[in-house]
Amino acid sequence: MPTIKETISEYETDILMMIAENWGMDLEIDPGKDLADQISRIMQENKNANEIVDTLPQSAKRALANLTNNDGRLAWEQFVKKFGDIREMGAARREKQHPGRNPVSETERLYYSGLIGRAFFDSGSGPKEFAYIPDE
Repeated sequence: MPTIKETISEYETDILMMIAENWGMDLEIDPGKDLADQISRIMQENKNANEIVDTLPQSAKRALANLTNNDGRLAWEQFVKKFGDIREMGAARREKQHPGRNPVSETERLYYSGLIGRAFFDSGSGPKEFAYIPDE
């Protein structure tokens, strides 16, 4: 699986800041430096990761456990069928609706916390989209 930094490095700035806010690190971030690098370093500290996972609702913990039990990844279609989808929205709509603060699904909650990623991997029969837990 891709690392945390690889997972979040292509995210837009507002999404990175939502992840930072959900981890309580938004005030520690230097906006003049590489946000993905700063956020991924802080996320990798075990103390921080354990605190975040411990505060998740049981339904989000079940979603993470489901991925863990499937070698850290599951077809996106299957995952969203069980745990809900991520609303498609641009930066302006995300600023108004704050999906990181007000998720409508466990998938959205985990995505805006940086705990899962979404990417295409080879499935043996060609590329397929998956939900996954980043390495580390």
